[in-house]
Amino acid sequence: MKKYGFYSLFIATLLIALYHSTSIFAQRTEGIEDKISEFGAYDGYSEERKDKLDYYSYYIPTDDDELLATDVILPRKKEKGEQFPTVLFLTRYLRSLEGKWFIKPLKNPVFGQVSEDEIKFWVSNGYAVVLVDVRGTGASTGIRPMEFSPREIADGDIVADWITEQEWSDGNIGVTGVSYLGTTAELLLVNQHPAVKACIPRSNIFDLYNDITYPGGIPHEAFIEVWKNLTQNLDTNNIGYVSKQAERLIKGVSPVKKDKKRVIFNRAIEDHTQNFDIFKALPEIEFKDEVHYSLEKPISAYTISSYIDKISNSGTAIYRIDGWWDGGLSRSAVYGYLSTPNSKRLTIGPWDHGPHEDVSPFTDDMTVKFDLLSEMLRFFDFYVKGIDNGIDQEAPINYYTFGQEQWKTAEVWPIPEAINDTLYLSSQQQLVEFQKEVEGTKSTYKVDYTVGTGDAAGWNSMTDLYRFGGPINYPDRAAVNEKMEVYTTKPFSQPTEITGHVIVDLYMSVPTKDGAVFAYLEEVSPEGFVQYITEGELRLIHRKISDEKTLPTVGPFHSFLMKDAEEMVPNEVARVAFEMIPTSYEVPAGHSIRLSIAGCDIDHFSLTEIQPETMTFYFSEEYPSQLILPIVNSSNTDKN
Repeated sequence: MKKYGFYSLFIATLLIALYHSTSIFAQRTEGIEDKISEFGAYDGYSEERKDKLDYYSYYIPTDDDELLATDVILPRKKEKGEQFPTVLFLTRYLRSLEGKWFIKPLKNPVFGQVSEDEIKFWVSNGYAVVLVDVRGTGASTGIRPMEFSPREIADGDIVADWITEQEWSDGNIGVTGVSYLGTTAELLLVNQHPAVKACIPRSNIFDLYNDITYPGGIPHEAFIEVWKNLTQNLDTNNIGYVSKQAERLIKGVSPVKKDKKRVIFNRAIEDHTQNFDIFKALPEIEFKDEVHYSLEKPISAYTISSYIDKISNSGTAIYRIDGWWDGGLSRSAVYGYLSTPNSKRLTIGPWDHGPHEDVSPFTDDMTVKFDLLSEMLRFFDFYVKGIDNGIDQEAPINYYTFGQEQWKTAEVWPIPEAINDTLYLSSQQQLVEFQKEVEGTKSTYKVDYTVGTGDAAGWNSMTDLYRFGGPINYPDRAAVNEKMEVYTTKPFSQPTEITGHVIVDLYMSVPTKDGAVFAYLEEVSPEGFVQYITEGELRLIHRKISDEKTLPTVGPFHSFLMKDAEEMVPNEVARVAFEMIPTSYEVPAGHSIRLSIAGCDIDHFSLTEIQPETMTFYFSEEYPSQLILPIVNSSNTDKN
């Protein structure tokens, strides 16, 4: 095969990275030819690279007679009896892939979800790498009763035991991964296994209900349908669903080598046809504590946030990594950090999911420039290998400010420099500085149910098949603003940094018992270009603010429990207050801030069963609707 053949193999590997972005996705299309030349088209197991890695596959038996397909990758050049700490990945998206007959001599197996670059990085730095197909996926047997089930969590304890019993293991484990893998990484800590010394969850799901499946209590059906179709096809080994190009080159998930007649493999694929269908259940669930008829527990039980005490008591050091424009998952990173005292570090960059790309609207180069692998290596070296490299002496929080295009550090979150500044909704679609400046008493918005955030929104970053091939960049929102209720400030007299949790506090009425409100914080340039900053949403029956916080929210806390549900009284004023997804963004001098409000995001979220024709917003002294901004070292006013 000439270079074109290697290029096809590289593209196939890229496509079947499947669900979430890993470090391989940080590579931009530009320079692929150079990358092919440098790495021999990722030919990790060809003759010229045979001295680099040794690959093994096994089945790990569970205590209920299921078998977990497992890959082990070790450095080929090692001393007799040499032992290594382990970097563990517990994957839902196929640990490795089997090329067709003409691919195998060049590359067997093909790595996808966890990129070959990352595997080589860990091995070259003195770690063994272990990849496991979690129960009911890949080549592992078993049936999945639900994602992130207690049984799946318990399997992780068995895997950790197995690793520490291997002759190549030094008995220490670090666990990591992106998204689902980041979530299983943290859930491994529930077992409190003494060998698991460090965990680096990237873009993981801390609150399954509010951060991904029902943000604000509203079903995120568009994503779940794409994700369900992908996982069902992967579970039944239908690679062609991912890519016809991949299907021409890839046979499917890698079988375990000793299963030569594929007896166990075939049993596994048959098992997977009975896996739980989360998309089918999604429209039938409204509340966090609601038990679907096909489940033993409510959806809140299948989430990291239900295991805070066990994760905290594990003593395992956690480093959380995410991007500001990663749907609701930057909220997961922040509240995961605040909820677990063993969270040692938090980094949130100008990224989407994975991260895949630098999505700052102020950069022309979307390459991820932050050296995440080296940063993770420092963390694992300190906590897994015991190397005193000083990472524990550094400020624990790294965050990036859009607009300033700068990295910053902090000791605590929210940062103490951020002082809440209140703006008030007023007539003439204005946001004003003082309550005494408010004019009028109310405004009625005729809800437009065609409003959406488009295919380039952060919600689309969470799976490749949901990205539609384009970047996450939130193009000019001026046109969609014309369909929304908008309130805009005067141009700011100086640059204004917003870092933290924006709070929307509305007084509103609808002529129905339910509905949903979507709010967007935006920057408006003097020329009228409207740039998305962040957003929040809330189903109206979940508006009750609960004093019984189960998460350390900065703003109003909504439980999403059945006991706290309150129907709206038609045409009666109600308070609807909620946080937006956290952010760090500087608005330049001469630009304005806009609060835009809608009744739907038709591109991502299901419509509520009841859809009010109108929404009325109140801004009198009795009903002071307001926007609360965490402002740093500057003001949007001349108050000072």
